[in-house]
Amino acid sequence: GEFLEELIKDERVWLEYDRYQDDKYGRILAWVWVDCESKPKFKDPFYMHLSGNRSREGLTENPEGCKKGKLANEEMVDENLAKTVKYEKRGPLKYEERIGD
Repeated sequence: GEFLEELIKDERVWLEYDRYQDDKYGRILAWVWVDCESKPKFKDPFYMHLSGNRSREGLTENPEGCKKGKLANEEMVDENLAKTVKYEKRGPLKYEERIGD
């Protein structure tokens, strides 16, 4: 939509992947970063996974290289243009708590 087009207008977009690369419908999942001051240094896609059923705590800070940037996923939720969905039997995602309900 228009909001997303305006958000990423004339900007370089960075995609950060997480422990799951798709959802139950096969859609590709990524965190979308804009307005970064340099190339962001993302955590490994499997950063959240520890051993067994344990996971790390979610991230609240922007990655290095994108401290002044925006997380487009979060911006869209804040504008009520998207909603968060949590799937049972899937571990938490990097920024899930940051943009949660």
